[in-house]
Amino acid sequence: MEFSGYRRYFHRNLTRALLWPLTGFLFGIISLALHAGQNPVVIENSNPGTTEWRLAKWASDVEMQIKGYASATSVNLGEEITFYITVNPAQSYDIRIYRMGWYGGTGGRLMHESGPLDGFKQADPVLDADTGLLYCPWEASYTLSVPTSWTSGVYLAKLTNAEGYDNYIVFTVRDDDRTADFLYQQPVTTYQAYNSFPAGIGKSLYAFNSYGANTITGTPRAVKVSFDRPYWGSGAGDFLTWELDLVMWLEKNGYDVNYATDIDLHQRGFELLKPYQALLSAGHDEYWSKPMYDAAEMARDSGIDLAFFGANAVYWQMRLEESADGTPNRVMVAYKDAGLDPETDPELKTLRWRDLGRAEQALVGIQFIADGEFSSDGSTNADYVVINSDHWAYADTGLSDGDHIPRLVGYEADSLFPDFPQPVSDDYTLLSSSPFTTYDGQQVTANSSIYQAPSGAWVFASGTMSWSWGLNREGVVSPAIQTATANILDRFIDSDASSGETCSIYMSDDLSTDPDGVLYGASMDGHHGGWMWGGWSNGGMGMGRGGMGHHGGGGGSGSRLEISSTLDVDDWGSITDINIIGLSGSDFDAFRNLKITLTSPDSTRVLLAGACNSISGFDLNLDDDAEQRLGRRNSSDCLPDDGDTYLPKRSLRRFIDEQSGGTWTLRITGKRKHRHGTDSGHLDGWGLEICRTEE
Repeated sequence: MEFSGYRRYFHRNLTRALLWPLTGFLFGIISLALHAGQNPVVIENSNPGTTEWRLAKWASDVEMQIKGYASATSVNLGEEITFYITVNPAQSYDIRIYRMGWYGGTGGRLMHESGPLDGFKQADPVLDADTGLLYCPWEASYTLSVPTSWTSGVYLAKLTNAEGYDNYIVFTVRDDDRTADFLYQQPVTTYQAYNSFPAGIGKSLYAFNSYGANTITGTPRAVKVSFDRPYWGSGAGDFLTWELDLVMWLEKNGYDVNYATDIDLHQRGFELLKPYQALLSAGHDEYWSKPMYDAAEMARDSGIDLAFFGANAVYWQMRLEESADGTPNRVMVAYKDAGLDPETDPELKTLRWRDLGRAEQALVGIQFIADGEFSSDGSTNADYVVINSDHWAYADTGLSDGDHIPRLVGYEADSLFPDFPQPVSDDYTLLSSSPFTTYDGQQVTANSSIYQAPSGAWVFASGTMSWSWGLNREGVVSPAIQTATANILDRFIDSDASSGETCSIYMSDDLSTDPDGVLYGASMDGHHGGWMWGGWSNGGMGMGRGGMGHHGGGGGSGSRLEISSTLDVDDWGSITDINIIGLSGSDFDAFRNLKITLTSPDSTRVLLAGACNSISGFDLNLDDDAEQRLGRRNSSDCLPDDGDTYLPKRSLRRFIDEQSGGTWTLRITGKRKHRHGTDSGHLDGWGLEICRTEE
């Protein structure tokens, strides 16, 4: 487990707090503690909502009375996002931005409005006849600076022209400095795959809704599609159809959720998922890149739970390319034919995952079997038929084997394929076996499933596109499905506890050496957040719980540096995972051959970093699951100062199965460049994240 973004936020703000006067320090600690106990989703949904986010007079994809797209599919708090808007004929327009959530059942809250703004008809789209790639080279119309006070979520920018025509631009607001229990993944690549804007000449990755002449595929469909164009129809992609009900239900029930898109997972990979208990794949999540698949697989294998609240997930492999102006990940590539695809690496061919030797059910648990007839009210859907009702997922639902839940299965459905690899699991269960009629009249069986990976992670797959409708949509909503979903998500949150594993943080901050080499410290043991105060001396403050009030420090006029810092852990158990967090120091310019070691209460010693030269300061975390390696001794990244997570010099796995309780010792050693120098290095902070099975 990596030192999460929220924990890093707490750690760094705590470090700053130690520099305040005593009263300010105490106030800061209290404020941080209160903030840590708050769920921003609950706070946000306590605000009044509105139904004014709904469209009143849809703009046409032919006339394009008003349409727009965003410069990015997601944006972090405090960043800017630009909207590109066309208005036909030229006239004024307004922008109203809504965050989507529960809000007392209204579905949205007005966050920002601007207008009237001057609108005009933008340039015609540009089309590549061979690939079918079409994009809109429009001028920027409006730039939004996302306030840092906003809450992560899915946002709709509602565009309304003077004549009353309206349309959406959909985007996600991230909060990269905060973690939560769940990460919601908005499947924007699938939105784009089916996007045929504009009517008459637009092309999707499908022949059935593509316009115009044939491409290299021999059909009208494209092999490349661009995010630099509006989505067809409402402009919201598939969000309102398959996801809004899930979002509303999650936020109604107070689940702690952060939001991102599948492009964020492509860009950041496993690092994006590390801080979370579970990844929630929402809606129609059909198109995945290799980095996405690899990240989800790695997350599952490291104990992070997965839930697929749709069907047809992880079906096609796609790639992402830069746009004509060089912006990364703005063009989506899916040839769907190995012969047409110019990619020479067979693992990157844009084919079905099951045809690439990585059948989706090995990850998801089941895989796509067929689609049926679509209806917005579920009237053409099949009933969900319960099996294995004694499974914990069905606890308190009142369901028995053979019970039917009406109108829940469709319009696409998944099934277990015996001829394809199944997940590695000693606890795999099918939760439903539902007769399903395909669009062409064939009879198949649809399934939902849940399994536990060897890592302890649970993976749930609903096997139907309409699962979210069972949570919130009028006419389809099912109390039993609501309870089953809560059972699954609650197990995700409590999975560590259910396996007998507990993870705790033990921190030490604001350590420093005085000119005589005496090290004063501050410690927070991380267990229940208990603090004990030491005293002030030479401008430093000491506080600790057992281990951090007094330390030896190197300095003075000797030729060697030796800083030794201890941390007492009073929680006992067998260690299952351990990481070094918030390791920081400064003023080491006068030393060379720096080495940092950690010694356990059982006297096992591990070299964390060394031998480093030309280092001024450092700020990093160390984790055996990290992807970044430390640099060589004479490089600036031998001990980086960017706060990121790196592989330790030697594996921390040597501590696995040892007892967590007792005194841990961090030691920094080095040689002085000038024998008679008097400079002292400063250990500014360090801590441990320990996971253990309690005894």
